Amino acid sequence: MSGKLQKTWDKLRAHDDWDKKWQERKAAPDAILKMVEGVKLCSGNYKQIVDSLKKLYVGEKNVLVAVAAIRATAALAESLGKDFAPYARKSAVALIDKSADKKQAARAPAWRRTRTPHSTARSCR
Repeated sequence: MSGKLQKTWDKLRAHDDWDKKWQERKAAPDAILKMVEGVKLCSGNYKQIVDSLKKLYVGEKNVLVAVAAIRATAALAESLGKDFAPYARKSAVALIDKSADKKQAARAPAWRRTRTPHSTARSCR
């Protein structure tokens, strides 16, 4: 699954141009969310995806894109379970900072995702 996830992410970021419309920037986290939601992922190297999502929710001016990136990061963390540990510190610090955002739409998902426990009882895909 990690290879498929990486290929999807690379395909969506093929142009590596985040200056496009906000709908195009939001498409990548939405695709990640759809792929990993409710699925238990095996351990692998998700650093590039996690870092790219973090860039979206930290530096994004559009709230809808930032919220999509937060939700995708949370779904990835839930899907990986304990295997998300290498990425948790960087993500948690950025999410806590985002929870202090002035905009309620960005603040609520960031706060909720830092407090939500995840289940690791599912079988790996």
